[in-house]
Amino acid sequence: MLAIFLGVAVVIVGRIQSVLSKARASERDAIFMYELSAALAGLRTQSAVAHTLARRLQEMFQASSVKVILQAEGQSPSYVASEPREGVGKGKPDRVLPILNAWGLVGEVELWHGYRELPPEESRLLQNLASQAAQAFERTRLSEVENHLLAATPPAGSKSSASRA
Repeated sequence: MLAIFLGVAVVIVGRIQSVLSKARASERDAIFMYELSAALAGLRTQSAVAHTLARRLQEMFQASSVKVILQAEGQSPSYVASEPREGVGKGKPDRVLPILNAWGLVGEVELWHGYRELPPEESRLLQNLASQAAQAFERTRLSEVENHLLAATPPAGSKSSASRA
């Protein structure tokens, strides 16, 4: 009877530890996504988004290298950010995350394995991360276009608008 009790106790404790470790991992992922969203929300340029994304991913996954490539579909890369800044990983990246928005491919994130195991490409964490990146790039792109248009438009009451009147 004592052996059965001990066997059941060992199995139950093992399952409880497994559930607790999954809960801790989920909590860590949720905190990371919150911190990433907060960091990306205040940025005004696509280059700042790319650098922040690369730095945060390198910290989170303890990756040997992270590369964020920003490009319009069918065009050559318009911006590349790497962490660490002195170079990129050797060989082929271990994970490649496409960054997609409603109009298509915005860019991609390349991750090289470091001290921690990288999640599978189809993991919810990496999908959410790519979605956050796409939203941040789109928001900053729209902001940059708006600022460019405002700079190109003469202010009301200037000579060009007065001459048309």
